[in-house]
Amino acid sequence: MSFRRREAALLAFTVVAAIVAIEYGLVFRLFPSYVWHYAPWTLWVIAGLSVALDELIQRGHTTVALVATVTVLAGFGAAIALRPTDVDKSRNQHRAVGEWIDRHSTESHPTAAMVEIGEAGFYSRADIVDYWGLLDKRADDSIRRNDFTWWLSQKPDYFVTDSTPIDLPTMALPEFQREYRYAATLGPLTIYRRIS
Repeated sequence: MSFRRREAALLAFTVVAAIVAIEYGLVFRLFPSYVWHYAPWTLWVIAGLSVALDELIQRGHTTVALVATVTVLAGFGAAIALRPTDVDKSRNQHRAVGEWIDRHSTESHPTAAMVEIGEAGFYSRADIVDYWGLLDKRADDSIRRNDFTWWLSQKPDYFVTDSTPIDLPTMALPEFQREYRYAATLGPLTIYRRIS
């Protein structure tokens, strides 16, 4: 009896995992190119569906198992076909942004405030001001207060944005408008350079 309970728990967890995977990929369209956000959930969906399909076949419901398999495969295919490409476009520009900063900077290690600290940071050879606080604890208190303008006090040489709503209040500040000027646009990413 406990084995059946475990199967039911696995199936329930699979349903939750499927909901998360669908929300990330199709409904909210969050981070479609960041597979690590939803890949573990997708693996749980596959594991749970495998158990469910095995149970259907063991009970002689091969037609239902076949229809379920085709439906799941069609769902995965639709998720791939319907995934948005706008995030991929900005991700593809991160290297170009980094190289642009590296070419146009007068310093060997400029500072740059940006969300995507990986590829752009590497190719720019910049010291990154991680203003979302993913790796920088200096941001913690400000972010807890919903203040994403704290990075201005660090006076980075460059600011890179895709004009997400979280960046707009900072860009509207007189301090930002006084100290930064538009430098370049690469795809959906805009680079501002500090002038004072």
